[in-house]
Amino acid sequence: MRPGMWLVVLLALPGSVPAQAPSISPTPGSAPLTAQEAFGRGEALRGPRGFSDPRAAIAHYSTALRLDPQISAAYVRRAEAHFSVGDYARARSDFDQALLQLPGDASLYTLRGLAYLRLGETARAIQDWDAALRLNPEFLPAYGNRGNAHETLGRHAEAAADYGQVLRLNPSDALAHGNRGLSYVGLGRLQDALADFDAALRLDADPPQVHTRRGYAHAALGDYRRAIADFDAALRQAPADAQLYLSRGHAFAKLGDPEHAVSDFNRALQLNPAEAAAYLNRGNAYGKLGDRSLAYKDWRQACQGGVQDTCEWLSKHPE
Repeated sequence: MRPGMWLVVLLALPGSVPAQAPSISPTPGSAPLTAQEAFGRGEALRGPRGFSDPRAAIAHYSTALRLDPQISAAYVRRAEAHFSVGDYARARSDFDQALLQLPGDASLYTLRGLAYLRLGETARAIQDWDAALRLNPEFLPAYGNRGNAHETLGRHAEAAADYGQVLRLNPSDALAHGNRGLSYVGLGRLQDALADFDAALRLDADPPQVHTRRGYAHAALGDYRRAIADFDAALRQAPADAQLYLSRGHAFAKLGDPEHAVSDFNRALQLNPAEAAAYLNRGNAYGKLGDRSLAYKDWRQACQGGVQDTCEWLSKHPE
């Protein structure tokens, strides 16, 4: 499971568009277009939920920058538009240019870190968030996203520490509680993880993935009834998630309820027919129900799907 991401909201754009800017005539006979006007056309395409037409916005910001390469705000906005269409390399390049003009802006380092992360350059992303926090030790998104990077790398202790800093700055951050809970699971601190998941659910009635994570924690502690309740809630959010059916089916099996387990494994295989673990577990459930023929059929499917332990068992226990 991936931790949730903190977005960086720029309440005020760094840099400014000069009142008097160079101009070009976009078509013969038309009034000259200034850098400020080109920038404004890009801004007109940007709303609370992002750009209505990011590629057109990129074109407008590019025009503004051809007219005046010193408009740092245009680099930032064009980077955001590149990011929104998945062009993280160009986004990173634009953040580079903005930082040449505004090297003391923590938000820009944080944004560039997100671009590096999407490019798979996690170490450089962490370096940018380190730089952001040197500039502003209270900048919450840098802690949150650095925590995510650490968690992705399996550095659970470092991730938990960063999420703790987020919660120091904002104790009501449900995302931080949910993510730190995930780190605690990685550290084997299951009771601490449950406390964080509970806090996340108190703060946000239905945060993404928290029910799933808490279900896994309950299952790891052997509390399968609570695990099933959490998987039920998670499936209301994601009814087509094969892994959730597999997990809930495993919990039913642990409770000695192979009928419900088979039903969940059936649904998991409808959603993902290549899920070898579902064949293995359904075979086990059929075995509990006394249906030897169906059990062996599923175990053979699991073996063909790459479950080597099952292949070895079948070689020693032919039907």
